[in-house]
Amino acid sequence: MVHFDNVDIIELINDSEIPVLTGSLIGQVDVLGFNDFPRNDGDPFSFLWTIKREPPSYLFGTIHVPYTKVWDSIPDNAKQAFAISSHVYFELDLVNPTTVSALSSCQMLPNGKNLSDVLPGDLYTRLKRHLEYVRGMMPHWMTKDQRGRGLYADYLFNAIAGNWERKRPVWVMLMVNSLTESDVRSRGVPVLDLYLAQEAERLRKKTAAVEKVEEQCLPLNGLNFSQVSDLIHFENELSNSDRSNQNEIFLFLLFFTIFSVMNLKEKYR
Repeated sequence: MVHFDNVDIIELINDSEIPVLTGSLIGQVDVLGFNDFPRNDGDPFSFLWTIKREPPSYLFGTIHVPYTKVWDSIPDNAKQAFAISSHVYFELDLVNPTTVSALSSCQMLPNGKNLSDVLPGDLYTRLKRHLEYVRGMMPHWMTKDQRGRGLYADYLFNAIAGNWERKRPVWVMLMVNSLTESDVRSRGVPVLDLYLAQEAERLRKKTAAVEKVEEQCLPLNGLNFSQVSDLIHFENELSNSDRSNQNEIFLFLLFFTIFSVMNLKEKYR
């Protein structure tokens, strides 16, 4: 989720109304209007909401995929809201190296443990075998453009899977899910949130974050270990039996993660 604004709205973000802005509750919040920018009949909904105030503010729902996959499908009203806004607020400050470092640190197992210490032996062996397969496929999955920019297979693999033996199971699960041919071919292209952050910085807009890294990590790090272990097992079984099942794996893990995170947020509220 990205917040576009024309004035400093730190106080508004801290208001009690803002944290409940989820898709199912939008209609219950009087301060919002859906898509106040003109939209032609038949145009796709843009996941843009207006906070009715002077000057107006906007909430835009984003997706964490390479921006080139979705940019042409984002309606003009969302792009217009971004263009006219002087302030942009993101989930996290993705252009800050400290944020990136903190995100990396939160993925690690505590007390110097390794993944082999917490995963069942047979599952760890299958996971390691799958990652060896992916490493071997990397040269075939890379694009000419990636090679032309000086990237090479081992660099890409380490960028995605580096230090995987030290990571918590849930982050390994998400990592494995991103080690597909299509994701590898998109490496080097920023995800939508990061692209908007880079554009905001380039256009000299003022930016800030509404969440801390620990607020992002706590729900995932609190997932029940047996559930994560079962999912890694499930993902490896499908990956090894039929590589074409990656989309089904992604959808399954996506819905699992959404519902698990919702439950954990209730737990830690």
